[in-house]
Amino acid sequence: MQRMSVGFLVLAFVGLCAVGCQSGSAPAARSSAAKPVTIVQRFAGSDPGLIAPQVLLITSPAQLRETGSQILAHKPVDFTRYSLVLLALGEQPTGGYWGCVVGVQRSGRTLFVQAQANRPDAQQPVAMVRTYPYAAAVIPKFTVMQVKSDIQSLVGQAAPVEETE
Repeated sequence: MQRMSVGFLVLAFVGLCAVGCQSGSAPAARSSAAKPVTIVQRFAGSDPGLIAPQVLLITSPAQLRETGSQILAHKPVDFTRYSLVLLALGEQPTGGYWGCVVGVQRSGRTLFVQAQANRPDAQQPVAMVRTYPYAAAVIPKFTVMQVKSDIQSLVGQAAPVEETE
């Protein structure tokens, strides 16, 4: 029961504290002015350096190093041509947590990140080890953008196979 409560609190924290949480009844990303952004490549896994829940637009290797990433920092991203959208779920008490960047849209100088965050079901068997789930999407180069996130909370779902690396 405590595992479920901690997971729920963390997912709620990600949803509420992610950079630029959306407010209002309809997400602005659904407006006709928003244009889809191509996702060039995806990464996902567990990175012990990403201990805090966050959603970020990363535009340089220095910015990526500042996140504390130990694994994602070694992925081949050409920051002269691309940016990286990062969804980090922070430290989790067990396996079974995962994130997925579902889509990215741009409206003016705002990027809207649609993502999913899963926590294990209370009855689901999980690895009893701390994890640091993240998902990242390589997108064409953007600079100085406001980032707003729309994170769908899931429970007990299997991680998307094509996302895991």
